[in-house]
Amino acid sequence: MNEITSTTPGPMLEIGFISLGCPKNQLDLELMLGQTAACGYRITSRIEDADVIVVNTCSFIAPALEEADRNIRDAAKYKEHGKCRFLIVSGCLPQYLKEKALSEYPFVDAFMTPDDVMSLAGVIRSLESQDHHRSDDLKSLLLPTFLYSGKEPRILSTPPGMAYVKIAEGCSHRCSFCIIPQLRGRYRSRSVESIAIEIESLVEKDIKEIVLISQDSTQFGRDRKDAGENLRSLYERLITIPGDFWIRTMYLYPNRVVESVLDIIKSHSDRILPYFDIPIQHISSDLLGSMGRIGDQHAIIRCLEQIRRDVPGAVIRTSLIVGFPGETEEQFEELLAFISQGLIDRLGVFTFSNHPGIPVYQEFELISEMEKSVRRDLLMKEQAKIAQVRSNDLVGLETRILIQDRKRIDGRSYAYTGRSYRDANEIDGVVLIRSKKRRPTGEFANARITKAHTYDLEASFLH
Repeated sequence: MNEITSTTPGPMLEIGFISLGCPKNQLDLELMLGQTAACGYRITSRIEDADVIVVNTCSFIAPALEEADRNIRDAAKYKEHGKCRFLIVSGCLPQYLKEKALSEYPFVDAFMTPDDVMSLAGVIRSLESQDHHRSDDLKSLLLPTFLYSGKEPRILSTPPGMAYVKIAEGCSHRCSFCIIPQLRGRYRSRSVESIAIEIESLVEKDIKEIVLISQDSTQFGRDRKDAGENLRSLYERLITIPGDFWIRTMYLYPNRVVESVLDIIKSHSDRILPYFDIPIQHISSDLLGSMGRIGDQHAIIRCLEQIRRDVPGAVIRTSLIVGFPGETEEQFEELLAFISQGLIDRLGVFTFSNHPGIPVYQEFELISEMEKSVRRDLLMKEQAKIAQVRSNDLVGLETRILIQDRKRIDGRSYAYTGRSYRDANEIDGVVLIRSKKRRPTGEFANARITKAHTYDLEASFLH
């Protein structure tokens, strides 16, 4: 997490945050940062100096549960031997464990579910006054309903020049490998206008990249049937906002909603980036059915091919799951053959995560962890060949980048890290530039690609 400071004078308590998980969880962290600073608490990036430690957790997959447990227990050491007075656990883990959290973590002073994002300052005050009862935290664990409005105080924790905007919360799909609906509740969209107002505010603060996030951005607005809003109407509103910025959309499902917005993306690609983050999970129609996914192989390929046909320069990213219960050698070979066709530019491969709570949880798995890893590595090796060819094709081209980081390297020059429209923060490659000229981070610059690596590029500034 970036170092975050507040100059607001207030109580002596210093609050330290450890945040885990996805960008959606990171935005929840930013809301908690904003409210604690607004209430006068001081924020520290040095956990050892914190009077209150907040561990914001994820429980999406088994490794996330393990990471959350490890960080909670590490934070508890500061309470036992250090300055920390109160340890708070927020996010998905309390929702996942429910009442078991009380016995699993007897040293934790308070638990906050995803519905309690805006309650942190009140929880801290109740702990200070010794008027807090842990058992009350988990008495009623209905599905979360909280949805932020965009007007709440917020402190960004993203790299310079970018910000996440959550357009919806929760999920109404029933993917058999996923526990998100149990942790975050049903899908609920914000209004188009609330999103536009928030983005206008961010652009006024010189934010250059807005990243729209939700569990399924193609589902946007469909739960608010009376409003008549959808992803297309959102885009139509966002292209009217003045300013020099671009919008990246994450988590699109491969369906006709994507196809319905291709024309507006093509005609406004400087604003709505032609970057398609479409997690397909697999290509076998039978396995997709077992996963509870909407659509089959035909629908996926039709969607991807139409993007390639209709949007020049489109970048397609996807994520896949290998080792799902029942995945045969033939189905994996089918997936490997699909990747070799080159429809995908960016790829993330996950091994199936088996943990209690997901619909297809198995006490004894038939596919070993070693076999899962082998399948993942074969897919990534195949994709690396495609990625290298795609990167080579970019050499000599001019591109616009968002400068994300700058380091002095030898007293005479700087090393810059940036991202083009092809690269999402933290999950894709970067553009590396060395220059004697000092440029600000969080700003756009024009560059020419000079060298290609498999995933990263080297470039030089044009002026």
